[in-house]
Amino acid sequence: MFLACFKISESFSLPVSCRQIKNLFELLQPILQHRMLMMFQLCQVMVMISFSSSITLLASDQLHPGEVEALRQIGKTVNEDGQLSLKFVDSCQQKGVVETELNSAPPNLEGNSTIGCNCSITDDNYCHITSFQLKDYSLPGRLPPELANLTCVQKIDFTRNYLYGTIPVEWASMKNLSFISLTANRLSGNIPGHLGSFTAITYLSLESNHFWCCPT
Repeated sequence: MFLACFKISESFSLPVSCRQIKNLFELLQPILQHRMLMMFQLCQVMVMISFSSSITLLASDQLHPGEVEALRQIGKTVNEDGQLSLKFVDSCQQKGVVETELNSAPPNLEGNSTIGCNCSITDDNYCHITSFQLKDYSLPGRLPPELANLTCVQKIDFTRNYLYGTIPVEWASMKNLSFISLTANRLSGNIPGHLGSFTAITYLSLESNHFWCCPT
């Protein structure tokens, strides 16, 4: 043991003995333990921050509660006879869409839905719907005025359904709405004059309906 200590001392050019080394170690031990405890506590804090961030990310894919309720109402309005069991999930998936659940439907239905959503369009920690497409669903109801509650929507597409009535005046309040396709439905009456209030519209398709020629 003495030779080992002597060699250590010689290699470091320090005139110390084994007892001095032992005393030094005993002196440093509380300091080392304190530092290890601090490192452990720091790791705990980092884990908690990481866990909290994960929870926030999980929560951030949720649609705004007002839009969830609007989707529920829209599902009822476009499906007045109840032949379809049409529901929308209340979260925005990673690919930027809200999934549509169709539990019962007529045979050979070729439904094509794309409910687009964006989780960074506002700073309220909610996702918001930005486009609403329900094509080829044979929907028998009316155009839903509740779409006006989806204030971030830029595109509406109800091509090839059996929707009747006219274009809701409530849609005129949708400041971001630039695209409307209502091709091949059963809409009727005069072309509504409030279409002139759709200030952002760049595309509008009303063909293959039963509209009369002139806006009212």
